[in-house]
Amino acid sequence: MTVPKRRTFDDADAVLRVFTEAADVVAEVLSATSDWGFSGQRESQYAFDVTADDACLRVLYEAGFAVFSEESGITGDPEAPLVVVDPVDGSTNASRGVPWFATALCLLHEGEPKVSLVANHATGQR
Repeated sequence: MTVPKRRTFDDADAVLRVFTEAADVVAEVLSATSDWGFSGQRESQYAFDVTADDACLRVLYEAGFAVFSEESGITGDPEAPLVVVDPVDGSTNASRGVPWFATALCLLHEGEPKVSLVANHATGQR
């Protein structure tokens, strides 16, 4: 049996553009959020965590990535390059209006980090 090689993304700038788009859609979700309560799906998971995760995953899947998300686990094409993401790192802060929360994304290649982005939604800093 031959194990297929995982596809890779060699263009770091292209990956960062996708990560920026993913962080931007999470920012849109957060700005439109009116329900800052828990999701009821998992302890300490907020409703906006689930909505932000869905939006972020759509961008990453469309770009051809598999995803390991804090909110939804490992999903997508098992042969695709893997992105680890926390759509809203600091959910409790966000829910309480504490301006310290971000979207964190990292592309892995052979288990090693290759490209990453942390987008601070409170300040806009990346």
